[in-house]
Amino acid sequence: NGRVLLRPGKICLDKVKPLETQVAGHGTGAKISHRGMLIHEDGYVFKPAQAPPKGTREIQFYERISSSNHPVDKMLYSLVPKFFGTETISRDGISSSQYLILEDLTKGMVSPCVMDVKIGAKTYGPDATRAKMQQEDAKYLGTKKPLGYSVLGIINRSGKNGALKRFDKTFGMELETSSVSKIIQVFFNTDVEEPKIVKQLIAQFTAELGRIKTFFESQTRYHIYASSLLLVYDHSIFGSRENVTSVDNNSDTPVGGCQSAPNGVKMPRNAQNGVVVPRESQNGDRVSHIVENTTQNGTQMSHSAAKLSHRDEDSARPHHEHVRLKIIDFAHVFPGQETRDENFLFGLNNLHQLFSSFT
Repeated sequence: NGRVLLRPGKICLDKVKPLETQVAGHGTGAKISHRGMLIHEDGYVFKPAQAPPKGTREIQFYERISSSNHPVDKMLYSLVPKFFGTETISRDGISSSQYLILEDLTKGMVSPCVMDVKIGAKTYGPDATRAKMQQEDAKYLGTKKPLGYSVLGIINRSGKNGALKRFDKTFGMELETSSVSKIIQVFFNTDVEEPKIVKQLIAQFTAELGRIKTFFESQTRYHIYASSLLLVYDHSIFGSRENVTSVDNNSDTPVGGCQSAPNGVKMPRNAQNGVVVPRESQNGDRVSHIVENTTQNGTQMSHSAAKLSHRDEDSARPHHEHVRLKIIDFAHVFPGQETRDENFLFGLNNLHQLFSSFT
């Protein structure tokens, strides 16, 4: 089933470092008081657990679907990063923090490009206060309410060396409903990259979105709020002789025609030129400082930590070498009460349609 067994021992802290490809969430942006995500060289991501009830809810959700034999849970677990338990990191024996241990979706990639898209026109659960509702509804006005998704961050790369460039939440906040083609342009760097490979990557993501869409069209077990889709591809494919496997998918016919852009990639008729380039995130240095201090001050993992060994290595690997897409962040999951999650489906359908329009 691809899960991991925890065995007595300790994870070496010199094998843990800040997660360079974290594009959104706690620990990024200007909120220096939040802890960022960490990466272990063996291919595990350490995600800080949020304070209760959100952190508790997310851990319980992962524990439930990773051990359940219910068909909906089993299918849903195949659409999320593999869960390997939790761990507590203690700093100086005084303060400690709990982490979820998750699959690294960039493992094996040479130059991963990452995009975090929060799904749903409503990004708060039924337990939200009126103040929280108003706060959330005021964000991402160009895409959240009209289209049901919000781009929280993008990392793309360019050139033979795969130089990394970050686009933080400012990019997503400045998007208009009529300019969402910029999402494709920025994520795939369409102005400079090989159109044929770009098109193949988009086709693969479209197929993956279609698979998730099919699942949510029938599942009534959960309503998921404020969760994201994490889209990852390996930029090194552009310098490789390999091609991304083309996928035939039964995506919906796009509304409206397309016209060819100068680089040969299909562009919707309302595509606008120009890309907003927001300020670059500075979280990398900050998190590096936290980890450095932690290590030097004798941080220790709790006794349950340990060597992580795969029960079934093959089943834990993402199924496609160059393209990976998973649902992430489950602090706001509630019972579906035998009704479809129309809020999640709304955003998913529109994101699927956006990708379909470029294939």
